[in-house]
Amino acid sequence: MRKKNVKRNQRLNEPQSSRATLGAAVAMIMVSSSQVTFAQTVIQETKSMGQVEVKAKYDDESNRYNRNYSNIGKITQEISDIPQAITVIPEGLLEDQNATTLKEGLRNVPGLTFNAGEGGRIGDNMNIRGFYSFGDLYVDGIRDTAQYNRDLFNVTQVDVLRGAASMLFGRGQAGGVINEVTKTPFLMNKSNAAVTAGSYDYYRGTADMNVVLNQESSTAFRLNAVAQDAKSSRDVVQNKTLGFAPTVTYGIGTDNQVSLSYYYLDTNNTPDFGVGFINGKPLNTATGFSGTNQDYEKNTTQLTTLSQQYTFDKDTSLNTKIRYSHYDRSLWSNKGRSVLPVTTLALANPRGGEESTFAFQSDFNKKFSTGSLGHELLAGTELYNENAERYSYDTTGCTADVIRNNVIVRDACKYGYGNQVKTPSSQVNYKGNTASIYAQDMVEVYTGWKVLGGIRYDSLRANYQAPGSATTFGPSRQASLNFGEQSYRAGLLHQPNLNAAYYLTWSDSFNPTADLYQLSAGTGYPAERSAVTELGAKWNVTDDGLALRAALYQAVKKWERNTDLNSTSSIDSVKRHTNGFELELTGNITDKWDIFSGAALMSSIIDDQGYTGTTRQNPNLVGMRSRNAPAYTYNIWTTYKVAQNWKVGGGVFGVGQRQVYGLNTGTAPITANQVPAYARVDAMLQYDIKEYSLKLNVMNLLNTTNYESVYVNGGFAIPGTLRSYQLQAVVRF
Repeated sequence: MRKKNVKRNQRLNEPQSSRATLGAAVAMIMVSSSQVTFAQTVIQETKSMGQVEVKAKYDDESNRYNRNYSNIGKITQEISDIPQAITVIPEGLLEDQNATTLKEGLRNVPGLTFNAGEGGRIGDNMNIRGFYSFGDLYVDGIRDTAQYNRDLFNVTQVDVLRGAASMLFGRGQAGGVINEVTKTPFLMNKSNAAVTAGSYDYYRGTADMNVVLNQESSTAFRLNAVAQDAKSSRDVVQNKTLGFAPTVTYGIGTDNQVSLSYYYLDTNNTPDFGVGFINGKPLNTATGFSGTNQDYEKNTTQLTTLSQQYTFDKDTSLNTKIRYSHYDRSLWSNKGRSVLPVTTLALANPRGGEESTFAFQSDFNKKFSTGSLGHELLAGTELYNENAERYSYDTTGCTADVIRNNVIVRDACKYGYGNQVKTPSSQVNYKGNTASIYAQDMVEVYTGWKVLGGIRYDSLRANYQAPGSATTFGPSRQASLNFGEQSYRAGLLHQPNLNAAYYLTWSDSFNPTADLYQLSAGTGYPAERSAVTELGAKWNVTDDGLALRAALYQAVKKWERNTDLNSTSSIDSVKRHTNGFELELTGNITDKWDIFSGAALMSSIIDDQGYTGTTRQNPNLVGMRSRNAPAYTYNIWTTYKVAQNWKVGGGVFGVGQRQVYGLNTGTAPITANQVPAYARVDAMLQYDIKEYSLKLNVMNLLNTTNYESVYVNGGFAIPGTLRSYQLQAVVRF
């Protein structure tokens, strides 16, 4: 990586037009496919314009596991220039692991665990550093908070910025931000198709097609698509997915690049509500009851995005995005039980919802000098209009149903099992408008020393209506909200040479109420606030692209909102904190040997109990370990090219013991359910020849019992897959 950094510094002496064009080419390389042919094509296109000659060598095995750049900070930056812990999960790693969902990809992030939803949450639901993060999901930098299971068929990398980030993104949590970077068109006719078949009737097909529409105007079209029908080692659990994502981009690599994209994803799942607990431990079965053959979770996601990247000169650009998002979902399912066999229904709050979001985002970037000081300025504005309608379905009479072998024998529901008749008294409506302005400057005060400062102001005005009983939706069921919140980011960055960076950063975040199922609307509680202090280092270990990163942090959250409609709690805790240490090693050990690994140590503790309504919770909560916050997690994945056409790989994903428990207002001692630690081993073998690849993945090679997701209120845990095999064939043309 030193060589790449040296080349970057040498470019400072190039003519302005050449540097602008080269910058655009580098940006395209970073956000598009990592394949050799694309990189070479960009170089050739640049040469053909007669603006700059670049001599570089790229191949599809080079630096596959260590991305040097990210735009999660709203500008394209080298990882070493970001004074905060960040994990970049590259497409090459996802392909090697055959990770097809966001959840599967995020196993590679230290300090991240998975929640299981019951009353309030379905879809992707993660904890980072012990704090929930489902409100911190983004697609290309725009908020994507709806509840659905995200597929990676249109994703080229996933960036996880750990720590508070409200100065950059607005309302959020202490744990971090998860941003999916989508695939974009490039100037070459290149396509591929893949089919996968595996254990438990797993079938999946994907296609990625890129076509140059006009070379002179640098216009290209790209289409990604997926179709999947897959069962599971867990009884009737099933996933059916259909998705496609067309994008057309005009002016690729020019001063005026404009893109129009559409994203459609439809999932029809038989969900898994896991197993219950006996004597404080999960029911020891990897199969058992997981629902009935008539259970379902249906989600439809549609994103339409128009974006423009306008470059004024080599140091000045304006990036603007407009997106309309629409989400539909419905769920009808049974939850896990502690007694087998299950003979009657135990419904998991059947519910549905519709959401729509309009987003406008514009970021201005400028590099300049004032005397001896160098500045990297970021300034921008965001507008969000969000509308959500959520409701429960009528379950009258359903408790008398009879189940035998996961099949409903008798349907006693008033409208029939799986009906979608809304219960009027359950309807929740949320309408919110957010306007934000922000500015950040990174100032090089002396060679190798930079100071970072940023401030943001968010104005949120919303109406929240939740008819129903007070115990379901909180003491106040209607509220008009008006929040004005400031967020800050400050840091010191020291880069003594091209291969080392050290930083000290402080950042904060806020989250109001009522959106994202927060239940304390109208109770007078202040906004949820978090603050994170982080000390870290980033080293380039070798010139071949091996990077080592470490971070030591303390994160403090106050007035933490409850987000589970099955709980009567309004405030989970008045104060809690996490102290932790994280370490990552990623990149090329040799030109044939790649590694992507990380480890995290966490101590997450409740400092002050919360409220149920306006009543303080059990004082025995103070001093307890936070729910679903293990003392450690670790991950390691490595591949080795043993011959010209053969590659082998494997890895371990480990999570320490977690505890889950309910929040109550009593004074009796609190007994937590314990979810045991686990280590899951995966493996792969791949054969490549010309335009074809054949790959075998083995998940849970040792067939160990592991519980991936847990319901934080203590009701159940969801087992991971038993040993399974997936064989994939890829053709490139």
